[in-house]
Amino acid sequence: MAESIIVHLRTQDRQFVDKVVDHMATPIEYVKQTWRYPDREDYTLTIYFYDDMLTEYEPENITSVTEALQGMPGVSLAIEMRRVSANKGVNDASAFALRLISFLPGVVDDTYSAIWTLQEIASFAIKSDGGFLDCYRTIQSGG
Repeated sequence: MAESIIVHLRTQDRQFVDKVVDHMATPIEYVKQTWRYPDREDYTLTIYFYDDMLTEYEPENITSVTEALQGMPGVSLAIEMRRVSANKGVNDASAFALRLISFLPGVVDDTYSAIWTLQEIASFAIKSDGGFLDCYRTIQSGG
């Protein structure tokens, strides 16, 4: 089972984004423009271009993205967290998304309840469901 977040970027240059992600993650040989992270057999993330915002998002969600981004996204990426890795996938997705929007201006839709800016993530902002990607974290029992 996997859950996804979407990174919406201002840039229109898909080829440049492809090169940036090539340096951040490992291309999956048998699937074009799809990457895994980290580069291990037990990777926690699958990353790919996401082109379905206009058909899959509700109008109010499109508005939330465009307001936070100050315009329509030029390129969007989905980051799927492999849940077999529990919170490791959430931690990796958080770090990967933060690193990506630190380099390429954008916002992150947690696809659960909130759109996140770089400033909000970096300042550990708290929203209705907690901090960045807390909505996906599982509570670890003490032992």
